[in-house]
Amino acid sequence: MKQLYLLLLFPFFISCSTTVLLVKPHYQLINDSSSQVNAYEDSLITILFSPAAEVYDFTLLNRTDEPMYINWEETSFIKGDVAGPVISKEVDYYDKLLPMKPTLIPPKMKRVDKIIPIDNIVINDFGARLEVPLSKASFKTREQVDSYLKSTENHIVYLTLETSTGPVAYQFTFDNVGEITSYEESTLNSDFGTGLSMMAVIVAVFATLRVTIW
Repeated sequence: MKQLYLLLLFPFFISCSTTVLLVKPHYQLINDSSSQVNAYEDSLITILFSPAAEVYDFTLLNRTDEPMYINWEETSFIKGDVAGPVISKEVDYYDKLLPMKPTLIPPKMKRVDKIIPIDNIVINDFGARLEVPLSKASFKTREQVDSYLKSTENHIVYLTLETSTGPVAYQFTFDNVGEITSYEESTLNSDFGTGLSMMAVIVAVFATLRVTIW
């Protein structure tokens, strides 16, 4: 009589990883006339934007020999088909609904400022703060990412300047090109039925069957 000990190796939970693409909003100027990203230039101005979510920092150079002014009452932030008023960095959040005076930019000088949509300013019992709507989305494939970015709304900064020859309105359109990062997401897979518990799996793996062969 011979005895044979067999170690049964049952199917075990296998750890697998899947690449996940995380997309954050990142806007880039479409109608730029400069080789520099997010920049525009003509005979009157040079402007460089630094979009941060829905708050747009900018540096504006007056290229003329005459003073010019930013007309904040005629400037707006447009998301999709909805336009809303804005304030500059000099305005207290509590005063967001008050009329704004024009901002002077002397000849050949720069103005560093912000375009802040007043819809992003929240005032409650805890104070006044800027609440920027940040949205993130995750996808499995680059095709899904591209489809998502195409479906997002453009942002438009409608900027009005008062010059020595009259008002000049600029429309700067920004497209969401997305800031894409990736990470590995681990998952557990098994060939067991849903009724098999983890404890049963562990016991089964280490079980030894004694077989008697005649």
